[in-house]
Amino acid sequence: MAKLPARLRLPTLNLKELEAIAIRLALERNFWGIAEAAEDLGISRWALMRRMRALQIRSPRSTRTPSDGDDREP
Repeated sequence: MAKLPARLRLPTLNLKELEAIAIRLALERNFWGIAEAAEDLGISRWALMRRMRALQIRSPRSTRTPSDGDDREP
């Protein structure tokens, strides 16, 4: 098979990277609205939140840090 010229070659991405890109695009398109982004992606809101957590995708509006965990006061 003939090699494509460098300007036509696409970067190699694995499935996890492609999923993260799709999720980020859906979130940005919906102004980081989880329910709307999930609907665009065809998955439940909870599935989107699980995938965001697994891929370490956080809202730019998020103020919590990973160390904030369960240290909250009642």
